[in-house]
Amino acid sequence: IEPGAAISVHWSPFSNAWIYAMIRKDWIKSEKNGLMPAIGAEYLPFKDIPLSFNMQLSKNDHQPTLHDLYFLPGGNPGLKTESAYSSETGMKYELKSDSLFQFRLGTSVYASYVQDWIAWKPSGLAYSTPENLKEVFARGFESYLDAAYKIRKVSVNMNMNYAFTRTTSQSSYLTGDMSVGKQLIYIPIHKANALLKASYKGFSLSWAWSYTGERFMYSANITDTPFRLRAFQLHQLALAKQFEVVKWADMEVYLKINNVFNTSYQEILSRAMPGRNYLLSCRFLL
Repeated sequence: IEPGAAISVHWSPFSNAWIYAMIRKDWIKSEKNGLMPAIGAEYLPFKDIPLSFNMQLSKNDHQPTLHDLYFLPGGNPGLKTESAYSSETGMKYELKSDSLFQFRLGTSVYASYVQDWIAWKPSGLAYSTPENLKEVFARGFESYLDAAYKIRKVSVNMNMNYAFTRTTSQSSYLTGDMSVGKQLIYIPIHKANALLKASYKGFSLSWAWSYTGERFMYSANITDTPFRLRAFQLHQLALAKQFEVVKWADMEVYLKINNVFNTSYQEILSRAMPGRNYLLSCRFLL
């Protein structure tokens, strides 16, 4: 048993402002975990405009998982605990119009300084192994847009997300390490996805799209083809029908086509992903 404790305080100094503070402590065998505080606030500057701003500062410790420590082959029992100092600020806008139209827009900017970041890296053998990176600086921004429209028995939903991520090694335990100042392996700088779904009388049709940017396979960010994974796009088409079986249960029949355009891509080096494939499922909804 690994006990932990947390205490939080919430305060609203004004009707349009909220502040909270929290402090957490975990007791884990053989590890010296410090206190993990967090403080945040939210503010709505306009009475008649659904626009809000928020911010948060926090410190977190992340223990190596059993997978990190003991996976065979490749686990590393000597891993240290990650320690991160993080900040985030953002805004969001939410609009609802008589339940017929809903709109949400938001963006956030973040920065994290992490000591002893745990990263799985190629070992030179046929498997990868985790190791601690001395100092890592992660920063970027994320944006989303959600919209929904309903008229009579027809509803249309749209969701879009984009993330810009720069995660670089700032210093190393190794002298002359060429990875310092470079993007970490397997982390794309650009990533985006979108979903469009229409529903009518129990039928639904959806189209999903995702984009994953180029990723480096060598910590010095060599741009030669053998040391990087190309950017790729995936498309997914799904058709579903939901209908009543009995008064207390519905059934949904679901047909999905993954990787519609049969794209050749890799999430991890030398591990090919499936081409176009199909899924047919039935499930009961009680």
